[in-house]
Amino acid sequence: MAECGLPPELGLHLLECPICLERLQQPKSLPCLHSFCQDCLGTYITKELSGKMASSTSFTCPVCRRMTPLVNQAQTKDKWAEQFPTISVTKDLIQLRESSSEPLYCKPCQTKEIALQSISDLRKKVDTRLDKLQKDITDELIIVFKEEKREMEASLLQCERLMNGMLNTLKSSI
Repeated sequence: MAECGLPPELGLHLLECPICLERLQQPKSLPCLHSFCQDCLGTYITKELSGKMASSTSFTCPVCRRMTPLVNQAQTKDKWAEQFPTISVTKDLIQLRESSSEPLYCKPCQTKEIALQSISDLRKKVDTRLDKLQKDITDELIIVFKEEKREMEASLLQCERLMNGMLNTLKSSI
């Protein structure tokens, strides 16, 4: 399979929540583009901000520690996770992954796979054509060789007859 920086099968880690390490459920994405289950993110935000001032308006990403501002500060802390966008592509990939036993490939890998398959097919065709040409040339050389051998044998036979005739002429003149 083609390689493009990811494992041949779409990196399953991209479909897993870095908090619970399970398949993403209701995936929510932070501005830093890390995705989490909505419930895991909500629990993390609540724990992260517990004991802090009630006026807190941001928290750190659990993965990269980047400060993340809230979308709507009027909501209560337990609703903050719901405010972040749901990544529909991630949801679609999860559904596709669950409904298919086939490996998932990104477009460049699919294109590379198709290109590699095309190259493999082309190579087979070239090999087949070269094998046929080699056989045809070999057959033609064998035919030419046999014809030349027959002509040489005929010439040798004629030379032997001439030599025998000359020897007979010499014997008869002595």
